[in-house]
Amino acid sequence: MNRDNYVVRASIASLAALGLHDLEIKFPMHTLYLLQYSREGCLAGCLFCSQSRMCPIDKKFLSRITWPTIQLNRFIEALKDRERDVRRICIQSILKRGFIQEIIDIVDHIRSQGIDKPISVAVTPVSRKYLYCLRDLGVDYIGIGLDTSSPQLFRVMGKPYSWRVYMDFIRDAVSVFGEKHVYVHLIVGLGEKPKEIIDTIYKLIGMGASIALFAYTPLRGLRLKLERPSIGYYRSIQILLYYLNMGYRPSDIVYIDNGRILVKRDIIDAIINEVDRYLKVFLTTGCPYCNRPYYNESPRGPFYNYYSIDHVLRYIDELRNELLMIRGDR
Repeated sequence: MNRDNYVVRASIASLAALGLHDLEIKFPMHTLYLLQYSREGCLAGCLFCSQSRMCPIDKKFLSRITWPTIQLNRFIEALKDRERDVRRICIQSILKRGFIQEIIDIVDHIRSQGIDKPISVAVTPVSRKYLYCLRDLGVDYIGIGLDTSSPQLFRVMGKPYSWRVYMDFIRDAVSVFGEKHVYVHLIVGLGEKPKEIIDTIYKLIGMGASIALFAYTPLRGLRLKLERPSIGYYRSIQILLYYLNMGYRPSDIVYIDNGRILVKRDIIDAIINEVDRYLKVFLTTGCPYCNRPYYNESPRGPFYNYYSIDHVLRYIDELRNELLMIRGDR
């Protein structure tokens, strides 16, 4: 396809931020989100994803968000008019024939139009030559949707390729883009055992990767029939991630009791007593300026990932109560 004719999807809030959709947004939109387009959806069979071609959900949806189609050139022209407000562009891929070359062409076309904003690309395993191509075009962060927390769960959820292929790809991406410039996406609440997600996060950080946390979001029509994870469980993972990134070991932070992850009492008490110092623990994790407003939750809450410090502060009493639920006695 001629690059001038490329069609992509964009999150509805991204379109609103560019003045392309009549939607009032009351949250910062410094990152604009694009999604690769396919009428049939993604060739992968992930049970938790509405983009899977095996899922009957309309392909305009990804998680809770609507992603209308738009001509890439129209998106670029609107971006030029509001470029001052934008800090990053995030392009998410799907599996389809020629998908990685199309992603490269999209990035190259954006650059050829004089857009020099930082670009992130979320992609499934590809060869190193494509990673070098993306890096040479100025992509500075790579996202990788491992999603699951164990090889067994990886297979059960219908992920493409294999756990080993993903782990090798994460290592390749870190070697090309550098430590902390590869964000591995993990979904909390896919039926993982607490020890699995603790060990996987610790292993990935040891490999030089960073973690972007998502909460499983049940949608009508998904083949996966699970409830949302408890907010207490999610908070314990957020706290664990924060301290592991500071160089602590899992046993310094949490322990498992009767199948629950509990955060050690002194850590929870420190967070509650000086909560203003720890607000960033509960923000969306991802590339710089990523906040994914309402991607995993309704505007009515509960909020798994807060999109800004001001957002956390509006719900600080609820947050304190959530933290008390995961305070251990050790």
